[in-house]
Amino acid sequence: MKVMTGAALLITFLSVGTGADSIQHGGTMVNMTFVDIGQSNVGADSTGYGTVDYAYRMGKYEVTASQWATVITADPDVGDSDDGSGSLPVRSATWNEAAKFANWLTSGNAYEGAYQFDGSGAMTNVNREAAVAAYSRVYVLPTEDEWYKAAYLKSDGSAFTLYPTGDSIPIERAGGENYNNKDGLWNVGSGSVENNGTFDMGGNQWEWTESAFDGVLDDMSEKRVIRGGEYINDAYYLSSVARLEYPITIGQGFRIVAIPILTDYQVWADSQGIYMNDAICTNDYDGDGLDNVTEWGFGGDPRNPSDATGRLPRYMVGADGNFLIIHPRPKNGPYPKYNIFSDTDLVNTPGFELEKLGNYAVTLGGQWDSGNWASNIESVTNVFPSTMSTKFFKLKVSE
Repeated sequence: MKVMTGAALLITFLSVGTGADSIQHGGTMVNMTFVDIGQSNVGADSTGYGTVDYAYRMGKYEVTASQWATVITADPDVGDSDDGSGSLPVRSATWNEAAKFANWLTSGNAYEGAYQFDGSGAMTNVNREAAVAAYSRVYVLPTEDEWYKAAYLKSDGSAFTLYPTGDSIPIERAGGENYNNKDGLWNVGSGSVENNGTFDMGGNQWEWTESAFDGVLDDMSEKRVIRGGEYINDAYYLSSVARLEYPITIGQGFRIVAIPILTDYQVWADSQGIYMNDAICTNDYDGDGLDNVTEWGFGGDPRNPSDATGRLPRYMVGADGNFLIIHPRPKNGPYPKYNIFSDTDLVNTPGFELEKLGNYAVTLGGQWDSGNWASNIESVTNVFPSTMSTKFFKLKVSE
């Protein structure tokens, strides 16, 4: 068993497309795709489930056998091998193993994350809030309400449906959902797209939720709710009224939720390995005179105190007499807001006022002083006519 230090590990998140996370710990990377589930809600329906008043990201697909194999190879404490392979969904993960898989995604350690364990490996508590405080981005099993909302709430938030694909009985198999199928599981994502962009929340493989069947998780060994049905079931088990009570020691499938939905700045801070108070956007982590959000905006390294000078904006007069403010910016985004403040008299006015000034032009690549910028940095030039009454300018970067 690994020693549990309680310390946050360096995590690298790389964006690979809308809704996708590449999660890297050490030399192991796992790609996970998510769909955003917004705050809009009509409240619980007649079943009493589905009320979630915060935004979160639901796994688009069930966790696959390939993803499972990658993680248990990196950390054998997560669990045992599955009998599937490739893009088939995991089907033999116990509840504790699924929780440790989520922990590994969060921290790189099966025993550190939202699911807390004692020194003997026994689970003792679920604490999402503490995990978010420690790691910023946290991966968990969906609560029953999170699972229900993602599966059955219409994408416009107007009402719940009976099945993940709508109110009509889903089409079986090809072009539909995987149920009434004696031939077994199929690769995740093979069927119909569901209400909120997920696949296989109806059929294919039963899925764990975080929730106890009685609604109160006060005993870590008590039975949990599974939902969604599987390939061999009839349509009833795909419906919103079907929920089963299941022992945590018997294997099932699952999908992952990511919380909270991070801002672009928070994603950048995570990628730089700065967390909690260190990651407050107005803090200057490396003490180089540029706060964290400005480091992001200028393509800087918040851990390198010597890179500020080469990235400061340049104020100059162009060959045509116009005033120029030139600064670096991440080429492919995302990036923060860049505002130009101006003043006509520094002595007799209270300070700079924000105005919409000049023409905004972007010059890609090129040279910045003595050397070429990296390929992911571009130069931004703001041009202000020389006829303007404004005499003083400054650039402000903000989230």
